[in-house]
Amino acid sequence: MLRVEVGQTGIYLRVLTVAVVGAFVIIVSDHTFWAINFLASRFKLVIAWIYFSGARLNRMSDQYYE
Repeated sequence: MLRVEVGQTGIYLRVLTVAVVGAFVIIVSDHTFWAINFLASRFKLVIAWIYFSGARLNRMSDQYYE
């Protein structure tokens, strides 16, 4: 249970970091379109990572309860 909570905190921190860095890049850089493009690809990676780690956690908890 605790490990899941730590994992979720890590996910929130990761998303927050990407958002802050992305906002900074957009504000600083003149290449706003490139920055948005880069952010979108990063966000897809984060979503995929969340999805796969969630699936892995579900499998582990299923095995635990059997």
